[in-house]
Amino acid sequence: MTTTTITASREWRTGNITLQASALLFGLSALLWAVLLARWLTFGLFAWTPWPVEVFLDAWPAGAAIALYVALLGVDALVILGVRRRRRWARHVGLARSVALVLLAVVYYALSRDLVMALVWLGLAGAQALVLWPSPPWALSWPAALWLGIFFMFPLFLMFVVSLGERSSTGTVVYTFTLQNYARFFGRIGGRFLYLLIFWRSLWLGIVNTALCLLFGYPLALWIARQPERRRNTYLLLVMIPFWTNFLVRTYAWMVILRDTGVINTFIMDVLAWTDRPLRLLYTPGAVFLGLFYGYLPFMVLPLYASIERMDWSLVEAAQDLGASTWRVFWEVVRPLTMPGIVAGSILVFIPSVGAYVTPDLLGGAKVTMVGNLLQQQFLVVRDWPFGSAVGFILMILMLVATMVYFRTGGRTL
Repeated sequence: MTTTTITASREWRTGNITLQASALLFGLSALLWAVLLARWLTFGLFAWTPWPVEVFLDAWPAGAAIALYVALLGVDALVILGVRRRRRWARHVGLARSVALVLLAVVYYALSRDLVMALVWLGLAGAQALVLWPSPPWALSWPAALWLGIFFMFPLFLMFVVSLGERSSTGTVVYTFTLQNYARFFGRIGGRFLYLLIFWRSLWLGIVNTALCLLFGYPLALWIARQPERRRNTYLLLVMIPFWTNFLVRTYAWMVILRDTGVINTFIMDVLAWTDRPLRLLYTPGAVFLGLFYGYLPFMVLPLYASIERMDWSLVEAAQDLGASTWRVFWEVVRPLTMPGIVAGSILVFIPSVGAYVTPDLLGGAKVTMVGNLLQQQFLVVRDWPFGSAVGFILMILMLVATMVYFRTGGRTL
């Protein structure tokens, strides 16, 4: 083995981690071309069910598919070999191949309308280009970036594409470019802004639940933070105990408590004998409020405790020595110092409260429809995926706004 080869091998193990990332990504694309080529060559033996790309290439001259797959496979193998040997030309060839694959994906989609394969090619080409780009600032974080790109950005982009489509008569998605689904959300149905009313109900429930969690969670977090250190962990454990049980099971437990023959009505009618008719507790907005409050209160308490626990209490003592009242000490000293916890807890409660599905469906009995229930109906019942995707994007904009508020009001210092 030559000195150059030994040095390249050592640099591969200890050098720039983007080398391994680029080799992996080009290896994945080479595997894709190999699979497509193998399927194309063995159609007569195994009678494969043709994929859209194979149907598309079947209309082209004989040998076009083989030439395309062999060329792409050869270029990828060449890039992998050059990258492993740390050849400077490998980066340029890989970038050129990524650009060519992007153009190929665009042309292929324009001719075939096969969105899935086009997105696969675009995703591979984009990831390869980012890794091969000279000195990327995220070189050490490429695994996390790749994971987020595949399992977050790609599904998000796909959902956005679906939201611009239309629903066919059979419930499938017709990929077009229309904003009708977004306009439908803000339009009238039977003379009423039905979807806006559902959205407003979700916002209102989220705001009220956030306010209630803050109202009850702040004193609890403050009390825990002021306890002797040996007791704090015990109290925090009690706050987190509900997380040990599935959220759905805990919601069903509240149904047992609130139903007509449940614990509360049995106690009122049989023990106290206050009435002979059960109180209507379940399947009401109050039951939904109670379920949301119970489910998300720990998400408010924990950030508040983290913020209060590390607060400098000497500032409170100084304010008291200067004659400030208890309320003024809280408002002008304690509140600003714990604002990061307030903001973080509010966001952690508000966002899932607005998009809640299980709680309003079970405790509200489908009588208190929220955005989460609307999404479930559009995707699983009506099978109108384009409109459901549009509703999901509108809800996501709200979450983005809430996150921006979080960072602008002191969340960075949490």
